[in-house]
Amino acid sequence: MSEPAVPDVYFTDRQIAAVRHVVEHRLGGEIELAYLAGSLAVGLGHGTSDVDVYAVGDHLPGQDHGYEHDGVVVHVTKLDGALVRRLAGLGSRFTATGADREQFLLEFKVLNALVRLTTGHRVKVAPAWQDALAPLRRDVVRRILVARHANIFAAFAEDVWGALLSGDRYTAATASAIALENAAEALLAAADDLYVGPKFLFRRLRRTEVTAPWAGELWRLLNQVFDAGLDDVETVAAHRLRVGNLLLSWCVTEGWDKPLAELPPPAAAETSRRSPYFAPVRFSDGIALMSAEEAYAVDESVVAAWRDADRFGLDGGELSPALRGLLAIGALDGPDRPGAEARNPRLPADPAVAALIRVQPGYTVHPQAAPVARP
Repeated sequence: MSEPAVPDVYFTDRQIAAVRHVVEHRLGGEIELAYLAGSLAVGLGHGTSDVDVYAVGDHLPGQDHGYEHDGVVVHVTKLDGALVRRLAGLGSRFTATGADREQFLLEFKVLNALVRLTTGHRVKVAPAWQDALAPLRRDVVRRILVARHANIFAAFAEDVWGALLSGDRYTAATASAIALENAAEALLAAADDLYVGPKFLFRRLRRTEVTAPWAGELWRLLNQVFDAGLDDVETVAAHRLRVGNLLLSWCVTEGWDKPLAELPPPAAAETSRRSPYFAPVRFSDGIALMSAEEAYAVDESVVAAWRDADRFGLDGGELSPALRGLLAIGALDGPDRPGAEARNPRLPADPAVAALIRVQPGYTVHPQAAPVARP
């Protein structure tokens, strides 16, 4: 991907003027809240992008309605005030836990509305709505997107494992691509590029400074051609997942409390001792390290140690408690091929390890109330 990034395209002054005219003169004084949203609001406009206005107020048309002014067609969508208040509440504080993931497993329509409200350009806000929208926090919405996409990555990594166990390489190839796409979406959210939908993924990766160096490698991996009759699917799928869980590790550490500002170069993922089938997901009540079989509650330092294990300290010297625990559970030196006998869910009887890593059934891809009995 050597071509330059596509320039950002926002609403023009003429479009904004047309919107203000429609809001003030065509829709009348009943408008309480109106904001511009969509691709143009976040700089992703293209040749046929619509001018979309979302409005709350009495006597608005019940369905989307177009108004023309000065050659600009303004699309007005009526919003229910209760929905907007709900969205502001959802985006006021990150509350998702391992047992209750409703905040980031929203229906697509609700999630899209939340992001559009957060990133929208406000045209008119009545005093009552200023108070209603005041709790909405962009940083909270950023974390919701990171956690959502990390959780989806973990689910599809489990599907890769299961598909390969069944000899279903077509599904493994597809699931590993979907997992990596979600890791890329989490990465963009961690870098404060908020959007919902796949069509602009690489435009966004190229325009965002911290992610731009990774765009070419992600493009290559997601457009992999399997010329050898799918014989290399296991290798490609594992590499896709290792790239994805490396990126997620940066999202839940350096990219959680503030927008992500640094990443290692893509070469850091070329060889790795991380198991491809583990994924870090952050909740309000802790950090999960999920695998296809087990889940662990881990300290942030454990994620950092797992992330950096290939660069620092696995060769020689006494290993840290974090690395000893990661080796014990198979998160490092884990199986490159599903079915390999390399995973041991039992943590060592070491207080230093137990302080950092513990089995947590509520943090599995599919939360469990109690551990599954083993034969």
